[in-house]
Amino acid sequence: LSHTGRGDRFDWLVFWMDVVAGALVPALLLHVAVVLSKRTIRHGGKLVGAAYAVAALLAGAALWLAGGGVFRFDDPIRAIELRDRLEPLLLAAALLCATAILVKSYERSASGMHRGQMRWLLWGLGLGLGPSVMFYAVPLALGAPALPSWAIFLNVAPMLFVPAAFTAALARYRLHDLDLLLLRGLTEVSAVIATFAVY
Repeated sequence: LSHTGRGDRFDWLVFWMDVVAGALVPALLLHVAVVLSKRTIRHGGKLVGAAYAVAALLAGAALWLAGGGVFRFDDPIRAIELRDRLEPLLLAAALLCATAILVKSYERSASGMHRGQMRWLLWGLGLGLGPSVMFYAVPLALGAPALPSWAIFLNVAPMLFVPAAFTAALARYRLHDLDLLLLRGLTEVSAVIATFAVY
């Protein structure tokens, strides 16, 4: 759902849920990465606490701006745009930090099962959030013009890999089976695509 600007109760509910979710997603991503790294990262708790503090500041800024604080600026629209650009930048920073945490956990872990989990998580983040952050979030944060709806769909669709990969990683005892299924699935899809291409 997206808010329409009508200003009725349901529209305001959707707007504030979107604001809170946008502020919390980077912090939640870091929290999940730190928890799943099995304490192989120093000061993970402080990092997570700082991420939630930034999320609270971002949500608080939105509340302050909506409550009349926006009129303290010479250009109110610019103030709102700057606040809105912070969300994708924070998501990009959280993705980089989470990836670094998971890579370090992968390198330090002696458990084959834990390394398999980290591998699935990294693939999920790379395939799911990587394209969206690189081609949508960062350009949007830097002030690029809005993308057409089809380009937004192509950026959002890969995000389905994130919950799928995280769910696979949490399966733990079936990771080898999942690797084999994924390999077979990719082989079958490649064969079908190759057949259509030759045809």
